[in-house]
Amino acid sequence: MDLEQDPLAQHILPGDQEQCLGGSLGGLRGSQRPFGRHFNDGGSLQHRCDSSHSVNSKRFFNSRPPACFLLASLFNPDYSLQRPGSLLACPALAAWTTITPLYRSPLRPFSTNHGIRTPHLIPNNRCSRITVRSDRMETPHKQLLEEIRKAILPDIARNAILLAKLHIHRIRELKQIHSLHEVEFQVFSQWGEDGIIQYLINNVPIANTTFVEFGVQDYTESNTRLLLTNDNWKGLVIDGNNHHIEYIKNDDIYWRYALTAVCHFITRDNICQIISSAGITGDIGLLSIDIDGNDYWVWEAIDVVNPRIVVCEYNSVFGSDHAITIPYDADFQRTKAHYSNLYFGASLPALCILAEKKGYDFCGSNSAGINAFFVRKDVSHNINTLTAKEGYVLSHVRESRDIPGNRTYISGQDRFDVMGDLKVIDIMSNSLVTLKDLKTEQN
Repeated sequence: MDLEQDPLAQHILPGDQEQCLGGSLGGLRGSQRPFGRHFNDGGSLQHRCDSSHSVNSKRFFNSRPPACFLLASLFNPDYSLQRPGSLLACPALAAWTTITPLYRSPLRPFSTNHGIRTPHLIPNNRCSRITVRSDRMETPHKQLLEEIRKAILPDIARNAILLAKLHIHRIRELKQIHSLHEVEFQVFSQWGEDGIIQYLINNVPIANTTFVEFGVQDYTESNTRLLLTNDNWKGLVIDGNNHHIEYIKNDDIYWRYALTAVCHFITRDNICQIISSAGITGDIGLLSIDIDGNDYWVWEAIDVVNPRIVVCEYNSVFGSDHAITIPYDADFQRTKAHYSNLYFGASLPALCILAEKKGYDFCGSNSAGINAFFVRKDVSHNINTLTAKEGYVLSHVRESRDIPGNRTYISGQDRFDVMGDLKVIDIMSNSLVTLKDLKTEQN
């Protein structure tokens, strides 16, 4: 992901990056700091921000790359630590060049507790990477990044929420909107869902401020985290990876708020039991579904809760003309179902038909063409409702892969064509058809 497109880089206002980070780090002293000891001055740095600007320094503590590199390092899995041979691609060290001047202390070698001795920074052509060569790494290098995350993440989150409050105030003052796109903003959501959800909860009466969200990974990027931290909701999050659940439980957010995290691989047969086992039943505020697979079938099966707002991912590549979904497979995994990584979920018309059956109005999609938003009919009188055709947004996200798993960056109709021989369920006729046949009918 390019840094210019990275949602984390948008958490700090342009021109205010260093001030915000200064507020986050200024109070750290001694052992509270991410690193007890520092680099020596033997390293060298070349950090290329764009084609017209670069910073070169033999004493790299004089160089201060933008804070967005720190944010990308802390939150974005695309910037995770890698170690090809003796090279360690370590974005945390890019962050360090921003952090170091804030301490105003001499640069010294790392403590051997961190397992790195006299590291040397090596220029890398990618603006988001700085590589480090070390002859000896005695401890897991991910510890470095984790120490930074634990020290800085809470304050960065607070800064982001303060900015979000300004947007929320603006949203509350809006008397009428023509599209959900007008209220989008992101703090913890992947796209603009945070803003849309804030708009909805301010226009839909919520009796029970409880949410359920599944497919959350480690919950650093989610649709409900802002509800938890800003609006003091309570809720249940579910993910199929136990490592993610353990991460959530070790996060300060888990004791600060009324959050329950459980590990389950979700199917239409177990979802109601999972939710009710957490003590959640009946009328709740919000349900968010994003499992990249059986989304349609799982939502159809949920009857243990009656959410007032539902957020559900749809597959934009399936188009706006046909109500289709992948056939139900309890063991479905997107990356294994088809090499393209495009075969998953349901079309927006299919979700709208299901929503109508379950008593919901469709009120629009986010501008990225990823998620659809539904409001229960008995509380939707303040919300504009749309048809699937009116609210459909074509996603330009390019997630396609080739057979070896490399990105192919195909877009438009080519994404549909690569899945031509795959079968889907036509909801209207309840029949199994190939995507190729649907394209022929359309033509």
